[in-house]
Amino acid sequence: MFSVLYIFYFSSLIPLCMAISLQCEPAEQSEGGKALKGHISKSKRVQDPYECLMFCYSELTCQSYNYVKTGKLCELNNRIKEARPEDLVRDETGFYVRRWKNRVSLGSAPEMPAESCGEIKASEQGMAVSGRYWLEPQETKKKSRTFCLDHKMQVCMEFFI
Repeated sequence: MFSVLYIFYFSSLIPLCMAISLQCEPAEQSEGGKALKGHISKSKRVQDPYECLMFCYSELTCQSYNYVKTGKLCELNNRIKEARPEDLVRDETGFYVRRWKNRVSLGSAPEMPAESCGEIKASEQGMAVSGRYWLEPQETKKKSRTFCLDHKMQVCMEFFI
C-alpha cells in the first residue's frame, strides 16, 4: 500500500516539474573582475546591480553589461563575450553579465547589425541558422541585409539598403 501511495505522489509531481522548468530562464551569472571593452552603447549611474539589470532589459540593443562597483556605473554593451572574446578584459573594479532573457540576436534587427556572418555564429555559439541578417562590415560601414549559410556562416548574397 505504501509503495502505491509513494508512486502516485511522485508521479503527480512530474507535470509540476515540467511546468516549472518551462518557465525558468538561464541564471544570470556575473564574471567578477572582468569587463567587455569597446562595445558600450549606453551608460548611467545606478543604485545597485539589480537596477543595472533592469536598465539592460529595457534596451533592445543591450546584449550584456558591465557593472562598475566604484561609482555604481552601469555600462550596456551591444555585444557579448562569445562574439568578441578578445575584448573581455580583466577589470577588478566590477563585473560582466550576459543578458539571457529576451536578448535580440545579433544581426536580427537593423539596430543590431553584425560585422560578419562569423560574428553572428560566434554570438549564437554556433547555433545560428541560414537566413537573412543585418550586417555592417567594419571596412564599409554600409548596412545591408545579407544571406548567411549556417554550415560556414559565410556571406552568400548582399542586399544593400
